[in-house]
Amino acid sequence: MHNLKFEEKKLSVKGYKWQKKTLTTSFKQKIIDKFNVSNVIAEIIATKFTDLDDVENFVNATLKQNMKDPFILKDMKKGVELVIKAILQKKNIVIFADYDVDGATSAALFKNYFRKIGSKIDIYIPDRIIEGYGPNSNALLKLKQQNKDLVITLDCGTTAFEPLEAASNAGLDVIVIDHHLGTKETPKALAIINPNRVDESGEYSYLCAAGVSFLFLIALNNMLEQEGFFDHIEKPNLLELLDLAAIGTICDMVPLTNLNRAVVKQGLKILRQTNRAGIRALSAVSGCNLADVDSYHLGFVIGPRINAGGRVATSNLGAELLSTDNYEEAYKIAIQLELHNKERKAIEQMVQEEAIAQIEQNKLYNNSVIIVAGQNWHPGVIGIVASRIKDKYNLPAIVVAFDNNIGKASCRSIKGVDLGSEIVTANKKGLLVNGGGHAMAAGFTIEEEKLSLLINYLNGELSDSVKVAHTNKVKEYICNVSISAFNVEFLKKINILAPFGQDNPEPRFVIDDCKIFNLKKIGTNHLKLRLVESVSGIYGQSLDAVVWKALDTDLGDALLQSQGKKVSVLGTIKLNKWNERETPQFQIEDIYV
Repeated sequence: MHNLKFEEKKLSVKGYKWQKKTLTTSFKQKIIDKFNVSNVIAEIIATKFTDLDDVENFVNATLKQNMKDPFILKDMKKGVELVIKAILQKKNIVIFADYDVDGATSAALFKNYFRKIGSKIDIYIPDRIIEGYGPNSNALLKLKQQNKDLVITLDCGTTAFEPLEAASNAGLDVIVIDHHLGTKETPKALAIINPNRVDESGEYSYLCAAGVSFLFLIALNNMLEQEGFFDHIEKPNLLELLDLAAIGTICDMVPLTNLNRAVVKQGLKILRQTNRAGIRALSAVSGCNLADVDSYHLGFVIGPRINAGGRVATSNLGAELLSTDNYEEAYKIAIQLELHNKERKAIEQMVQEEAIAQIEQNKLYNNSVIIVAGQNWHPGVIGIVASRIKDKYNLPAIVVAFDNNIGKASCRSIKGVDLGSEIVTANKKGLLVNGGGHAMAAGFTIEEEKLSLLINYLNGELSDSVKVAHTNKVKEYICNVSISAFNVEFLKKINILAPFGQDNPEPRFVIDDCKIFNLKKIGTNHLKLRLVESVSGIYGQSLDAVVWKALDTDLGDALLQSQGKKVSVLGTIKLNKWNERETPQFQIEDIYV
């Protein structure tokens, strides 16, 4: 079919140059020969890899292939030994976890495992508004007063210097299990298990806290077996916990490569037939069919609801939901989370509108990083708003919620700009009360009088990397495909590439020379239309298409003005299921007119 000559075109409606991904034709043929896949599937895989062993690991990702010895992580053996000692001596152990999905799933992993081995463990989730992120001295000292012997921090603790020193001085033992960027100094803890410690080898650096927690439980399970712990009780099957690890991995947006890919791929299989009370209850309340669940549902249906309590209400609801084995209790919590999620959406919309008005009025989109701040903005939604701003302006975005001259901030970055490391550096320079994170996401607390200093610092430090990221804005795609090629059989073959997510996005395709018909609004701001092969007019091959959040945008306006005209579209293809019917649906991201 006709191929669009993009070099003869101006930029797309959204300001991008479309670029076909490169591959070696001979390698593509090797993939076809070895894995018996279609030409297009082989083409997609060939854009990712140059070695057949890597392809094998990708296509048939297993835990066995990707799991290395958990004890290669520093302090892993020490931490496991301390926990075993606490279990055998029946000491009071408590989990201190973050209030997001990664923290909730990590806490639930421990709670469910300890239930299986007949040991007690409590969970403490700090209040986002009152206590903020991570361990705080008041909470730890209170736990000591409650006769807790050992605290295990999950998804937090790596930079909690003062609180952990206070705990140590009070005689409270602490083990840190985390994945956030560390510094040369380490807090006062008995063990710090974090693949992103400065002195780590880099192995497993891509894991989220749920992934590190799963590794810890593997090490604990094996060492307990060596101690003879399972001579009289059944050894837990840790594969049964992969559903929780998969949810944490998807929702924390870590790369879906190596062990992460294996965890999610196997975890989704378990989720589709799970008996876990909390997941079943959440599925019933949200209308999500577990039999069809994929990474999209984890990221956009299940995850936000688990998160909702920590964002706008009671922080521990998500962890409680995933930890209980009582369906009635789980259903009550799921109903609460559903209501809180609706409340979160309303609050988020208000903060987003105020933030964008601030950006437009002050032309903050001309800076290297967009930093907006508001009094009494709800800290529970600023991370989502930062992500929306980042997507809208294609710039790193920071949203700060001030209360009594102290601001709590969430940061989201764009590809190629390491915002997390700059936040860590700013903290070292005394610009922040505290702060940390990783390349694409971070958070901090700041005194209001220092905000202008931080703005100047970040705009200066990030200027070059943002310029590089913006040079030759490119949307890469796999190949040009005709409308007739998109059928149900083709879509089912693409599933060999799933699960999709960070570092394994759904493949993009370009459809050339098609026309737009039957364009209409659906929902609040989405568009639905039919794409028709222009060579045959309105009676030619056609395909359903949607454009999410397109109303009143440049893309939406261009589509409205292009009805009946010849265009080229770029996007992904989905299998849409409705009333037991399966049909292909193209999700448009950009167009050339």
